[in-house]
Amino acid sequence: MSLEQYKGVYVFAQQVDNEISGIAFELLGKAKELAAPLNTDVTAVLLGSNVGDLVDSLAEYGADKVIVCNHPELKVYTTDAYAKVLCDVAMDKKPEVILLGATNIGRDLGP
Repeated sequence: MSLEQYKGVYVFAQQVDNEISGIAFELLGKAKELAAPLNTDVTAVLLGSNVGDLVDSLAEYGADKVIVCNHPELKVYTTDAYAKVLCDVAMDKKPEVILLGATNIGRDLGP
């Protein structure tokens, strides 16, 4: 495995009740700062159920790309479901950096 395979700065775009948490927008700003010297894109990862209408707001705050993981089991946060999906995205896309907010969900999901 080569480190050159890993590209991009990813942000876990936390949402609760189909509303993006403010921390996601803050992290997109920081992700832009980190991505510039790496010459790479910022990608928001949005997990939930029927959250497709939230994509535009993530793009407005700096996401170059948005990965939407839409499934009824992701409607309410659970560690197992969210961790599985986020890990699958990370293994498939191979980002250089993944940012998660220091919220209750972020602190549970991150480790």
